[in-house]
Amino acid sequence: MTQAEFAVKIFMSASHLAGIEGASKELNERNIYLMCIRFGVNKKWLIEGKGEMFSTISPEILNLLG
Repeated sequence: MTQAEFAVKIFMSASHLAGIEGASKELNERNIYLMCIRFGVNKKWLIEGKGEMFSTISPEILNLLG
């Protein structure tokens, strides 16, 4: 998946995502929430590197997100 494709999936512009990666923009709570919901990532793992990488969000919910 490209950076632009990833950005679209979390309702963000590619330039904003590039800014986060380049440290000129901050990753906020909304961005974290959308990454976790969209990709089934465990928030604690994403922020702290602890626990399982993926959460137990049901596949049905993930399918609703497209």
